[in-house]
Amino acid sequence: MSQLLAGHNAGFRVRAQNEIIEDQFTKLSDAAKEGDNYWAVQAINTLRSLASGYNGDNVYVSVDNRYADGRTLFKIVMPGCEAYVRHESNGELLILKIQASDDYAQMQNDGKKPGYFELEYNERGQLAPEPKQTITKTRDRKTVVICGGQPTINEARQAAIHYVKAMKIADAEDVCFVHTPSDSNSFRGNRRINSRKADKDPAMRESALIVRDLMLSAQGIGKVKWITQGAGSGITYQALTMKGGQELNMKGHWLYLAGATTSAPALEQQAVTLGFTTDRDNKYYDSLNPDQLIGSGRLQGGNILTAWRRLRSGRDTEYTPLKFGVDAGKEALMMNSTFNSVSAVQKALVVAGAATGLASGATAIAGLGIALLGVGGIAFHSFFPEEYHNSKDKF
Repeated sequence: MSQLLAGHNAGFRVRAQNEIIEDQFTKLSDAAKEGDNYWAVQAINTLRSLASGYNGDNVYVSVDNRYADGRTLFKIVMPGCEAYVRHESNGELLILKIQASDDYAQMQNDGKKPGYFELEYNERGQLAPEPKQTITKTRDRKTVVICGGQPTINEARQAAIHYVKAMKIADAEDVCFVHTPSDSNSFRGNRRINSRKADKDPAMRESALIVRDLMLSAQGIGKVKWITQGAGSGITYQALTMKGGQELNMKGHWLYLAGATTSAPALEQQAVTLGFTTDRDNKYYDSLNPDQLIGSGRLQGGNILTAWRRLRSGRDTEYTPLKFGVDAGKEALMMNSTFNSVSAVQKALVVAGAATGLASGATAIAGLGIALLGVGGIAFHSFFPEEYHNSKDKF
C-alpha cells in the first residue's frame, strides 16, 4: 500500500499513488524545510490540509471527471505547483500527479511570477527591491502596497512609491509591495475589462495567496498599513475571502485604496469585518479614470454607501451626520478624497447643517441630490461611450 502522507489520526487519509509521487512529495517537503521556498511551503501545507477536506478556493473540481462509482478527480492550483487528486470510494484521497516548478522562486525574483518585495538601500545608496518571504519584523514602519498589473518589478516599485507619496501615508524607504506581472492571464485581451474582474479572476489567486500569507504572518507584529493599487483591490478581496486555513484577525492594521478597479464598498466591508481600521479619507483616484470610476463602484455611489455604513455602524464615534454630508457632497462632484479645496456644495452643506442642527443627515441628502443633477449628464456623456467600445472589443 502507498505511503500515508496526511490524516494519520483524523480526517481524510491522504496517500500517494506510487513511489514517484512519494519522491516528489519528499522533495517538496525538503524544499519547504529550507525556508526560502515560499511556493514549496504553500504546496506542502495545502496538500497536507487535504486531510481536513478540499473546499478551499484553490481547488478546482471538474464535473466531467466524476466516476460512475462515486470517485471524483480534482485539481489543486498553488503557486508554483499543481496537483491532481482523486477522492476514492473508500473515502481516502489519492494524489495522482504533482507538477512542481523548480524555478518558481527565481521566476518570482525576476518578476515573471507574483512575489513580495521590500525596498532596501543597495551599495550605491539607492532604494532597490529585494525579494522576501514575509514582512521583516525589524522594520519600524510597515507599508505594504498590493500592486495589480504592472509590467515589471521596477514599474511596480514606482507605482507603490507614487501612491504612497500621493496619499501622504509613508516615506519611500518604508515601502514594501506585492508585484503581479501584467502578462498574466488576468490582463490579456481587453485589459480594462479584466482589471475590473480581478476580484473574481482565478489567475489572481497566486497573488491573493501571497497577500493572505503576508497578512497571517503580520498578525501581532504591530501596525501595518496595507494599500491596494489598481487591480490590487481585487487581489486583496480574494485574499480576505479565501475559505479554509487560519482565520485572519487584522486588528491594529489599516487599509487604504489607491485607484481601485473592483468594488471598493465590498472590499472595505470585508476588511472591517476582519478587524481592519479604515480612515475617513482612505481612497485615492486618478482624476476621472473610467476603470476606477466604474470598476470601484464610485460612479454608482459606492463611496457614499461606504460612508453611510461608517455612520450607521458607529465604529467611528467622531463621524457625524454633518461629516457624512460633506463626504457625500464631495463624492457627488467626483472629487478626490485627498483634494484639499472646499467646494461651494461642501460649504453649503456645512453651513446649513450647522445652522439648522439637522442630525438626521437630511441636509446631506438634499445637497447630494442637487449635485448629482449637474454631474449625472457629464458622467453619461464622458464615460459610457468608452464603455460601449470596450464591450464591443470584448464581445
